[in-house]
Amino acid sequence: MRRYSVIVAAVLLSVLFTSCREKAHKGRPTIGLVENILAEKVSEESLILKNIEARNVSGTIAVVGPSNLSYPLAMRFAGCDDFDNVDGRRISDQLPDFAGETIDMVLDEANFNYHSFVASGDTDSLRAVTVRNLLAVLDSKCYSSVYDLDNTLQKKSSKAVLFPSPYMSAYGAFDVDTLLRSRGIKLPVIFPARKAFRTLLEKEGEELCVAVLTDSIIASDLIHKKIFEEVSKEMGISGAECKVFHSDTIDSVLDNVLRIYSQAGGSRCINAILVDDIHVYSSELRASLEELAVARDAESIGMRKLIAADCRVIDTSELSTEECYKALRNNNLFTHEVAYPRVNGFVTAASPDGKAFKLVETRVNVSDKH
Repeated sequence: MRRYSVIVAAVLLSVLFTSCREKAHKGRPTIGLVENILAEKVSEESLILKNIEARNVSGTIAVVGPSNLSYPLAMRFAGCDDFDNVDGRRISDQLPDFAGETIDMVLDEANFNYHSFVASGDTDSLRAVTVRNLLAVLDSKCYSSVYDLDNTLQKKSSKAVLFPSPYMSAYGAFDVDTLLRSRGIKLPVIFPARKAFRTLLEKEGEELCVAVLTDSIIASDLIHKKIFEEVSKEMGISGAECKVFHSDTIDSVLDNVLRIYSQAGGSRCINAILVDDIHVYSSELRASLEELAVARDAESIGMRKLIAADCRVIDTSELSTEECYKALRNNNLFTHEVAYPRVNGFVTAASPDGKAFKLVETRVNVSDKH
């Protein structure tokens, strides 16, 4: 009788497990690469995840994406001093926030530009690129050159990963999250544009009207619109608005935004500006907001009605280092070494054997640029 009960219980558990899997698959589907990794049909990728340490204090901070974004963000990680390293207060203490840390600057030369994926409608490939980049920085191996077929070099696995490109926030974040959650891996992975929208929506809710500053190509691909709509839907918010402006202009960025917004019939008060363009200096934008607040000419007074007095400016570069600092501090992942941050260089390169791209060490260290 006991044996019969055990068999019945096993059958019921099997049915329940299958039912849960079916319900999971009825939701938003992930890409084939992630499905194969989770099903362990690709042994090499599955092995990388199995080797991830639960608390990888000695690991690196990986900044992954196109060179025009990864390089300046890696340099910011190497030199920023926004926090007191002892108590975490937002105040400079004359010590780099990421002292003792190693930043892996990964220039995704093999796959950029990401616009081409969207233009061709092949966004699933861009999603796969994001996942493969994640696996590359989590792997403890890399290559000495594009012709190295044997993983002759060793590197540290990353303990935090940042994808500064909004293309990867739009196409890839879901798949990365699905992969890590399914494997129970708690790894700080930051998609700045997505995090910025969530932060703003948490504060403003339905009242949010955010103006995004980005370049003309990204604006034309409606990348930020896609991210904003996804995050809003996830949070159950339907009344918030996102207005995207390209910052390729010689005029004052703020004047340009408000002029275009006004000419388009915009009437809702902008209460946040998201800067997602390395060519726009947030400090200058904040100064322009202060000047507008006290200006007395008729045009400025008219424009002032379009922007909230307490309008916030969020810079994705600043947000990236802030969120990473908080994640490492909250999870006690800092090395606590007294040394300048070290920056290592890597590039992704197409493999001559026709397989997916590989991570190649550039043997370039820019630590002496402090």
